[in-house]
Amino acid sequence: MNTSRSTPRLSKPVANEPVPSPALEYMRRRNRRRFFSLVHQELKRSGISRLELSKRMGRGMDRISHLLAAPGNWRLDTLSDVLFCISGAEPKHEPAYPLDRPARNRTRPEWLAEPDQDAEYGWIEETQKQTQDASLGRFKRQEGDAVKWLIEKVKNEDNKLSSQSKHSGADSGLAAA
Repeated sequence: MNTSRSTPRLSKPVANEPVPSPALEYMRRRNRRRFFSLVHQELKRSGISRLELSKRMGRGMDRISHLLAAPGNWRLDTLSDVLFCISGAEPKHEPAYPLDRPARNRTRPEWLAEPDQDAEYGWIEETQKQTQDASLGRFKRQEGDAVKWLIEKVKNEDNKLSSQSKHSGADSGLAAA
């Protein structure tokens, strides 16, 4: 049984028919997430702290933390104020027509399939290499410890055998005399 939420099938509005409420809710949430991401990207790009943003906006840290905690139903004035106070930016206003774009045939989301050209992911590869090296080093140490243990075991067995042969030889020599 699949328990994940499914995306409503979107279709263009038709003449006098009402648009289904799940489609409207989907578009609302989508826009909230996009504006939320836009604000966070701008905040990261500008390098200012939340404390500095709260001072620029003349609001308390609790209000700024609340705004930046999760996508919310912000007023347009709030979005405009936050972007302008961060870096003097304003939101871009233009309609987009997602239903006019060709259908995608992708097996994973865009953010996973296509790496961001502006992002620096070298640290991920370096961390993976360090992890692999550490694991390989730990394996070699364990392998080395196992070889040392085996060598010691063989030496101990050899010592036992040689001491047994000395004692058995001495016993046989006494019996022969």
